[in-house]
Amino acid sequence: MKITTYLCVFMLSANLIHGQLAITEFENQPNNANAAAEFIEIFNYSTSTVDLSGWTLSDGGGVVHTFSGSLTSGAYMIVTRAESTFETEWSIVDTGTQVVGAGSMVLANGGEPATLTNGSFTWAVDTLSTFGTNGSLVLDDMFDFSTVSATGVNLTSTSYEFAIAGVNGAVTSASGDIGSPLAGPYTAVPEPSTVTLVSIAIGTLVWLRRRNLVR
Repeated sequence: MKITTYLCVFMLSANLIHGQLAITEFENQPNNANAAAEFIEIFNYSTSTVDLSGWTLSDGGGVVHTFSGSLTSGAYMIVTRAESTFETEWSIVDTGTQVVGAGSMVLANGGEPATLTNGSFTWAVDTLSTFGTNGSLVLDDMFDFSTVSATGVNLTSTSYEFAIAGVNGAVTSASGDIGSPLAGPYTAVPEPSTVTLVSIAIGTLVWLRRRNLVR
């Protein structure tokens, strides 16, 4: 019985350790040319709550935001220069911490990278480029999160595509931009490392039962 309990704790701990975050959408060239409305969307694609302590978001000029708090499984968070401007632009009422302000954030219109990291895991986009001014770029809805390694991923902007109004929660903002902030088609998935650890734990439990060590 004790061994069964230890294995369960081990599996739950493994899941908590490997929770990770992704950049799923960004808008760096709003129609109204208002840098205060620029934003980057973060998504927790793991099956556990992620402690945001130690996570930072950077662009080519350095760190633009240091996170705090936590983000639950399958939840989104917006980092923007001015919360009120963003919320007015997209008709969003944030009563919690879904939208956070980063007063120094000014995103380049092309050629500048974005990096989300906690030191051991990094989600990087090599260039932020909208190739125009008709809305935000969203991560391809066919992206397979289960392929991301334990250390992270480095994507090109071609992994992102223009949001389309009416598709995957995308709407039109007050200034005519199309995007889907705090919405999308993505779902939380067990990460490869977590799946492997759980498989090992289950295999060990079966072996122990066969040896009559677990009653």
